[in-house]
Amino acid sequence: MLQKARWIKIGTESKMSPYPRSAHTAIIHNNKLIIFAGRTDDGDMLNDLHSFDFELGQWSRVSINGKLKPTCRAFHSTVIYKSRMYTYGGNYGNSMFAFSFNDSCWEEIPMKGDFPSKVSNLIHNNSHHACVVHQDKMYLFGWKQAWEFDFLTLSWTKLKSAEYGYYSNDIRDYAFSYRGFAYIIHYVEKDLEMTKFDFNTCKFEPIQFKKQGIKFDSNYVVELINNKLFCLSSGQLYSHTFGTDNWNKIEIDPKFEVPLIYNSSLSVHNNRLVLFGGELSTRQYIKDLYELHFGSNLKEDLSQILKSGELFDIEFMDAAGIPHKAHKALVQLRLGSEQEITKFSNLCLHENSIVVTNCLHYIYGCPYEFDMDSFSTNEQTKQMDKIDAAKSTQQLFMQLSRGKHIFEKNEIEKDFLEFQKDNESKDFVIIVKDEDENDVNIRAHKFVLALRSGLYRNMLVSVQDESNTVPDFTGKRPKSIQALVDYFYTDKISHIQNFAKKGDLTVAMELLNAPDFYELTTNDLTFDCLSILKRNLNSDNWFPLLEYIFGERLFEDLEQFIVNFVFYSKFKEKIKRSKMYQKLIKTDWFPMLAKMYRLKV
Repeated sequence: MLQKARWIKIGTESKMSPYPRSAHTAIIHNNKLIIFAGRTDDGDMLNDLHSFDFELGQWSRVSINGKLKPTCRAFHSTVIYKSRMYTYGGNYGNSMFAFSFNDSCWEEIPMKGDFPSKVSNLIHNNSHHACVVHQDKMYLFGWKQAWEFDFLTLSWTKLKSAEYGYYSNDIRDYAFSYRGFAYIIHYVEKDLEMTKFDFNTCKFEPIQFKKQGIKFDSNYVVELINNKLFCLSSGQLYSHTFGTDNWNKIEIDPKFEVPLIYNSSLSVHNNRLVLFGGELSTRQYIKDLYELHFGSNLKEDLSQILKSGELFDIEFMDAAGIPHKAHKALVQLRLGSEQEITKFSNLCLHENSIVVTNCLHYIYGCPYEFDMDSFSTNEQTKQMDKIDAAKSTQQLFMQLSRGKHIFEKNEIEKDFLEFQKDNESKDFVIIVKDEDENDVNIRAHKFVLALRSGLYRNMLVSVQDESNTVPDFTGKRPKSIQALVDYFYTDKISHIQNFAKKGDLTVAMELLNAPDFYELTTNDLTFDCLSILKRNLNSDNWFPLLEYIFGERLFEDLEQFIVNFVFYSKFKEKIKRSKMYQKLIKTDWFPMLAKMYRLKV
């Protein structure tokens, strides 16, 4: 039931927006996207710093204390270590700078030790490399070589290990840390190759995977989410799941595709891909910001269920006697009362089919896309018919008490908030057992359950005329089922967040698998729950969460996040003295965890 993925443009353009650019870097820090440097359409290099606040949806320039700034650069690398951002290299440069988010100032890092030097016959010198952070060190990969930078001593070491990959001076590499290893992605002869790097032995190992007819372009960007590697190549998105040997093409809704962009940046925020900037094939540089959503939202689900014809229970006749079916609960919600439904039905009797169809689409929050081919073949006549149909639709709505609200504002989300609160009109009950085996009734509208969940839709189609109740068989707590139902009405996760802020992670934990289990039209709920769990992880709740998700491939990123928190965060000494830690090392699965992440206990 999962719908196609969508690239959604986010943020509002303002004077604070970054200048259009490519070959920049983008990182996530404290719920903000940080954009640094890059190249402009006239070939100039930049050294500015901008941030995008995901909660506010706004851009701002990062204020700098002091006069020191990095040299301008593009095709550089940027990493985060603790509260500082480190940037290295780029076109015609071999310098390293660090920006302190606490002090809002830059510092030049002296190049000490056996550091990367200018390589002969490299056009771009120290550009097109890749960096990854592991514990207290940064590893730099490029030009078939590798270096280690120690954040504690601020010194470089060239790693004397086997060469990897293929020499390239104009195509960027990417690197990621996953389960105690680094993985380097590089482009070789019209194909992508992956190399695994062992942090302990400093040895490289090629990774083989099948492409199944997929052809990658040298114009590509790569990012890692959980146990999946995503590659955007020439506008097409692919994914590779660790533990498998193939790449898969991800279907994108044609209405929500991104143009062919070169030298853009790909980041991960709240387990969603974030795409910024780059240059088009026309050589035009852009500053657009996109976020990838896997699946649909409330409005799109309404559009789909209107097209599907499932669970319709009311119809409206047009002037030609053609019936137009709908869901009575939604029509009454939008029009306000039974009397208004009767009035609307009588008005439809005097209109043609396309006007009635258009009215229902407005009621469902998805204005009709006129297809006039069946009404006229003359283009001028088609345009007149469209105008007449739109006018007739507006005139019909103006005769209804809530018609102006529906036609002009189309605020379907606000209406659904009222729908959620209206317990009297809810016609279905989910019976959930609490911890004491008592029944707890979760009330909802059949229409909403069928709208958002394939599991409930199939269930309701089979019991539509027989029962208005169903026992819950998932074993989830009542508060989790209630939070899920609330999400169906609102697309909001506020209830889940509120539990987590109070230290209760059980709701977010139990809803991690909800998109798959309940056959939702979107995976966004999983990503939201993962983000909530990460943000609210602390020294008192980490063990139940690790125990709950251990071994679940879908949540390997969260698993690694918890491992890093327990063994490498500033709380590690406190955690090692806790009862939870003692409980952890006594579990039968801890040896497997320790081996997997090379933990020294």
